[in-house]
Amino acid sequence: MAKLTANTIVVHPESGQPVLLAADGDLPDWAEGMVGDHLLEQPANKTAGASGRESSTASSSEAPKAPPRSGPGSGAPEWRSYASKVGVDVPADAERSDVIAALDAAGKPTK
Repeated sequence: MAKLTANTIVVHPESGQPVLLAADGDLPDWAEGMVGDHLLEQPANKTAGASGRESSTASSSEAPKAPPRSGPGSGAPEWRSYASKVGVDVPADAERSDVIAALDAAGKPTK
């Protein structure tokens, strides 16, 4: 069973409810394929021919800034984009409050 390197939230396929998967915990069988390799200690899909390139966010000299909490640019799409940039997986249809909660749980800046 794969071990997680960071917190993430996924939607349980049977209940439809968001589930927090915590860093250092095992990835449940039902969640395989629902989290990116960047969140796993040993990525499931690594092959010997992989390019070995690092993520562009990992090499960026400036960390992305959190979207505003209100006003223009404060909607769910902006928050989902920010979560992706800082390595927090959220469902494509996650609401803004759920994204912010996932970011907080992962220890990422939200202000």
